[in-house]
Amino acid sequence: LEALDLRSNYLSKLPAGNFANFTSLLLLNVADNQTAEAEDGAFDGLASLGRFDLGGNKLGLQPLGPRAFEGLVNLTNLEFNNNYLHYASAGAVRSPPFAPLRSLTHLFLNSQRRDGMVNFPSNFLEGLATLQELHAGELYLSVLDAGTFLPTPNLRYLDLGSNPLCGVEPALLRPVPLLDELHLRGVRLDDVAFLSRLNLSLLRVLRVSNNRVGEVSAAELGALPRLQLLDVVGNPLSCGCDNAWLRDFLLNSSRVQAPGLCRDRSGPLLFACCSCAVALVMLTATVFRFWRWHRFWRWHLLYGYHLLAAWLGERGRPARQPGPIRYDAFVSYNSDDEEWVAHQLLPQLEGAGMRLCLHHRDFVPGKDIVDNIMDGIYASRRTLCVVMRSYLRSEWYSKELQVAAFRLEENQDVLVLLFLEHIPHNELSAYFRMRRTIRSRTYITWPGA
Repeated sequence: LEALDLRSNYLSKLPAGNFANFTSLLLLNVADNQTAEAEDGAFDGLASLGRFDLGGNKLGLQPLGPRAFEGLVNLTNLEFNNNYLHYASAGAVRSPPFAPLRSLTHLFLNSQRRDGMVNFPSNFLEGLATLQELHAGELYLSVLDAGTFLPTPNLRYLDLGSNPLCGVEPALLRPVPLLDELHLRGVRLDDVAFLSRLNLSLLRVLRVSNNRVGEVSAAELGALPRLQLLDVVGNPLSCGCDNAWLRDFLLNSSRVQAPGLCRDRSGPLLFACCSCAVALVMLTATVFRFWRWHRFWRWHLLYGYHLLAAWLGERGRPARQPGPIRYDAFVSYNSDDEEWVAHQLLPQLEGAGMRLCLHHRDFVPGKDIVDNIMDGIYASRRTLCVVMRSYLRSEWYSKELQVAAFRLEENQDVLVLLFLEHIPHNELSAYFRMRRTIRSRTYITWPGA
């Protein structure tokens, strides 16, 4: 057996000797198991293992023993991201956890959970002389000891992104002159002056995006003769004379790429693109405003229509021709109260022979919701509103209450309010305070409200 995948199996503990007979294993994946403890000798027998994924566990909640990783003499790639490594200080620790991994070339530590690592012990990388890649982003590190990378002279790739470092001292990176990629995105850099004081002649990729860098000098980039990619996106670069050279350098350089750099100087094309974009935005805004207008004013037009119909009815004209009554009551309620309606209200009323109209059960599929509400209420003898605070904040159920109020204006005593909780008058909306007729008609408070 050369590969073993044990992901997501809830292996809370890795006891000693667990893999003693897997001497030919090259790849082992025990990620996402909520593993909180690895005993000393847990990986004995894995002398051939080259890649090991321990990510997404809880390792670090209990201190890793000094012999936890012994026996992994050929391990080159270790994924330890999304665990619980945490240190109270940046001082040296008695037993650096990965010191036995003498062949390790790639180490992934990103995103230690809970509060992050917070501190990076000064001798944390001890024994990792062969390490070439270190991923240490999002660890909430604010300080790194100047000697942190002394044990890793062969480091080619370093990611310290998204740590609140507030600057990088040149002494920190002097021990790693072979760096090929350096990632310092979002580490609160105010400048990149440290570059001119280092010998990073092999560096090809520099990412310092999302910092506070205002200027980049020619001397700083001149110290990087092999630079091929410079990422300064998200920095407040000034437009003054001190930075004029940088714009010309990046525009004219055939060697250095800069993400986000606008190289197109064609005025007409830029104008055409901007014009199309502006037109599209205006069209979208117009359509949105029309939709909002239609949605908002439709109810006001309906309300005005029914008020006019009620006034005409008072002057001897019919407000609305009565249709067939199919229900005893239209029940208006918020979806939060659906369980109470289904298990207490319906059995009582429908058990007594009443016919109720419920929107989730009796509305006509495909029919406009406004028309469904109007038809349901006008086909019912009463409108029963189940009122709680959530009901008053709900859009559609307040519309159902409005339609019932239309019928009050037509001198039809149709509205019954059922309060399931006590709501003081000062919390009732202005809609209720304006309607004297609602307060003077049928009003029920449920026992215990």
